[in-house]
Amino acid sequence: STQSTWDILSVYFFSGADSSVCFPPLLCCSWISWRMISRAQQLLFRRGATFLTTTALRSADHGGMNCEAKARGLYPYQQQIATRWMDNDVYGHVNNVVYYSFFDTVVNQYLIERAGLDIHAGPVIGLVVSTSCSYFAPLAFPDVVTAGVRVVKLGNSSVSYEVGIFRNSETEPSAQGEFVHVYCDRTSRRPTALPVAMRQALQAILVNHGVHGQNCSIQDSKL
Repeated sequence: STQSTWDILSVYFFSGADSSVCFPPLLCCSWISWRMISRAQQLLFRRGATFLTTTALRSADHGGMNCEAKARGLYPYQQQIATRWMDNDVYGHVNNVVYYSFFDTVVNQYLIERAGLDIHAGPVIGLVVSTSCSYFAPLAFPDVVTAGVRVVKLGNSSVSYEVGIFRNSETEPSAQGEFVHVYCDRTSRRPTALPVAMRQALQAILVNHGVHGQNCSIQDSKL
């Protein structure tokens, strides 16, 4: 019974019983035993999961790509984004797909705020043709994210952005990735040249890619 199981466990854990005592196999399947194991797992997760996850992510080879983590100061435009309760998944951290929402948010905020992008009626629209992300450390609600963006390649109709995701006041990224827009005519959906004002705004955050290290993502667009 549950009571007898608890009595046995109480004697073992609280009276200094000899650790060589063997318990019936049924004990391991009992409800109270399961509850104690579950509790221990929860404590382990709370105290050690973040460290273990961070270590695993930072030591990963990220598919063999050169993923040099870039510090916060290398991103000329930055925006704070609050995490939400719903962003956490069953493992207790922000789910990987949410990071792509951070990318969308910071890139489009810059375009609307600084480049005059009219998402409702402007003559051009930016279509995402490729995106990628490498993860270095976990985020979790209620962390505050700082998303930094810079342009690493500016073509006739295409733009390659690099985005860094930073946790609270940390200077090293939790994640970073690339986001590629091809700008198209709103009606025909065919690639078109970037408007002059937009090009000027994007040039303001354009960096010399060779100076700041290699990116860890897709091939450059030829558009």
